[in-house]
Amino acid sequence: LSFKQTFSRNSLSDFTFPRTGSSIALSVQLTPPWSLLNGKDYTQLSINEKYKWIEYHKYRFNVDWYTPVVGKLVLRTSAKTGFIGFYNKDFGISPFERFRVGGDGLSNYTIYGVDVISQRGYEDYSQYNPNTLPGTIFNKFTAELRYPFSTNPSAFIYGIMFAEGANQWLHGRDYDPFRLNRSVGLGMRFLLPAFGLLGFDYGIPFDEHRMNPLIAKPTNLKELIQGGRFSIVLGFEPE
Repeated sequence: LSFKQTFSRNSLSDFTFPRTGSSIALSVQLTPPWSLLNGKDYTQLSINEKYKWIEYHKYRFNVDWYTPVVGKLVLRTSAKTGFIGFYNKDFGISPFERFRVGGDGLSNYTIYGVDVISQRGYEDYSQYNPNTLPGTIFNKFTAELRYPFSTNPSAFIYGIMFAEGANQWLHGRDYDPFRLNRSVGLGMRFLLPAFGLLGFDYGIPFDEHRMNPLIAKPTNLKELIQGGRFSIVLGFEPE
């Protein structure tokens, strides 16, 4: 049981291909502090009893800016962050409603109800360490250059050149906003009336070796490019 409130402002010039304007949203999600109300000793409870009622307070902040560069070329800059906290140190941070960064963002259903944050060029971050729960804090920053090749309503097509930096942290004491896993790449988007949004991206990761000790650090440009990954966009732009 939770309460969620979102405060947002939108001044985008167009929802299909914005050229100017911004979109800002702040959301707050709260559950009642059950552990502070029922008088139970949460250090002695079983897992089933402890998590019968989940409690947390969760915050998300997203902002997008669109700036015309020259002609039809548009610069999109984006920043996203999230944090989940707890009321009672004996209960700790809920294993549910956390954040998982990486991958194409399409696999957004999990039994833990986590927020899936995409990052092109990387696999799902939790796959690098299956014993680690999704993070309690995340940051993601994106810069994209967008150019429309076709503005026909029956087939709106534009290309993307992007750079991204993102990361997730399990504990607040480990949080370092400057330690981001970086990637760059190219992509295409097709807006088709019969199918909706269809897209392809090829992302090249720079810091995958820091996350997975089984992956060697690239020593030249060829190895760096070959370490990239394709991702698909279906129906909507993932977070």
